[in-house]
Amino acid sequence: ERHIQAQNLPYTIVAPAYFMDNLVAPFMLPGLKRGTLSMAMPATRGLQQISVEDIASFTALVMENRDRFLGKRVNIAGDELDGARVAEIVSRVSGHRIDYAEADIGELLAANQDLGKMFEWFNQVGYSANIPALRRDYPEVGWHTLEEWAQGQDWSARLR
Repeated sequence: ERHIQAQNLPYTIVAPAYFMDNLVAPFMLPGLKRGTLSMAMPATRGLQQISVEDIASFTALVMENRDRFLGKRVNIAGDELDGARVAEIVSRVSGHRIDYAEADIGELLAANQDLGKMFEWFNQVGYSANIPALRRDYPEVGWHTLEEWAQGQDWSARLR
């Protein structure tokens, strides 16, 4: 981002939070099928999240309103939940019991240093989108909560 800003070119930086869609990614589904949502974060640590659909909608808004966003960096997220709440929502919406289990950050760092560093950042800093302001200022995006996003997934096909 500093490099882009230093080029003296027009820019807008759209900075999305953690993707809700990661829940249905191939690296998460095996655990969910076994009834476990496992992340290297305490069950009570909040994590801002956003649907890929909302990223696309917001980016389209930026492109259609170039002058409104020129020279800005916009942090975007649609919801903020801790792991225990995510597991509870997915359980209820999918009809498949999901429990949250905190993964060991040390083991994650040993297996995948980049992924481990990302989770260290989630635990120590985290995302900083102003979700109420995003909803107020850009209602046309149609921001999804995790529950709304989860209700749009075909869990019966994904978790069988």
